[in-house]
Amino acid sequence: MKFESICVQTGHDGIQNGQVSLVSDLLDEQYKEPEKKLAATDFDQTLTRDDIGALAFMESFLQKRFWDFSIKEFEELLAPTKPIPPNLLSYRDLVTKAANGNIKASSEVQKNSTRLLELFSSLKGLYGSLQKNPDNMVLQEVFAKEMLEFDEIVLPLEVFFSDFFGNQIFSRTRFLVGKSNLDTKKLSQNILKKGKVQLNDAVFSIFEELKKRGGEQRIVTTNLKSIVREIVKESVLGEVFSEDDVIATMLAKNGERRFESGKRSVDFSQYIEGEPVYGKRKVELLRQTSVNIDRRFNLAAGDSVGNDGPMMAESLKRDGIAIVVVPANTDIEKVAQSFEVKIQNELNKESLTEEEKQRMWYLQSNQFTDARELKCNH
Repeated sequence: MKFESICVQTGHDGIQNGQVSLVSDLLDEQYKEPEKKLAATDFDQTLTRDDIGALAFMESFLQKRFWDFSIKEFEELLAPTKPIPPNLLSYRDLVTKAANGNIKASSEVQKNSTRLLELFSSLKGLYGSLQKNPDNMVLQEVFAKEMLEFDEIVLPLEVFFSDFFGNQIFSRTRFLVGKSNLDTKKLSQNILKKGKVQLNDAVFSIFEELKKRGGEQRIVTTNLKSIVREIVKESVLGEVFSEDDVIATMLAKNGERRFESGKRSVDFSQYIEGEPVYGKRKVELLRQTSVNIDRRFNLAAGDSVGNDGPMMAESLKRDGIAIVVVPANTDIEKVAQSFEVKIQNELNKESLTEEEKQRMWYLQSNQFTDARELKCNH
């Protein structure tokens, strides 16, 4: 995709009347002196078409040595029983209370918690069966399907969990307990070789153009750093980003399996270095980077209201640009409304100004290319 042909709708002129603007013109107008600036993009479903963490998770099901936990260890990873201060609740306690209506939670949280317990019960049995019949393809497929559903339900529950447990990861990363960066790199290499990493041509082209204009850019993602760095290194992304340009969640260096003797319980915060790179944490790290390299952060691209909204708000606050990547055939007006509400809340404002809305770009793109094959012809 040629950079000169990329169009977006802005929150001021475009959303209401369908008017589109050329990104090249908007950059000239709104992103002056790029050699003094820092731009950031989310990875999953922004720079790429799919959730790379989910693809790597799916790939792990094909690696038998990845699933070497005992049945008791697997159960503890799936739904931990260790009480965590200050509430002295375990994850399993919390989910059970939410499902039974014994703790304050929304109807959506209650529904998801109920389904999570159902899947937990089913997955325990499936994992036990796979331990006895590891080559049973039917069992493998059902196990993978239910694990992915479990993961999809856990992700939106993260906000609910964080109110009780802070920044402990409770999504797919828990199954990397005891694994090394080499293990996660191998997953990245496999999904790349299979052509599963599809790049959003328009987002890639925009960041390629920013680099040509002298800008600095970073990938900021909740994904594991070892997974994303490997994809950057081994794909065309390396032409625009370096491995050091990846800001992401990191596995702890001493991440060996640490189940408590006799208790089979685990503290997930031990297995990541620092905090997960999510939401406001993205903002904190971009502020640090901005100071370290003496560049003004004021362009952010993303697709998630909760995860990317804070860094978009930070960009707008600094007189910058927010690029909202919208899936094809999605109602842009509804997406715009959600992002505007999130951003005005982050900025403690009753509403955004028309000038701020003009700096919110909505990019609806359905053109994707294999990360191994995309040629720089922009």
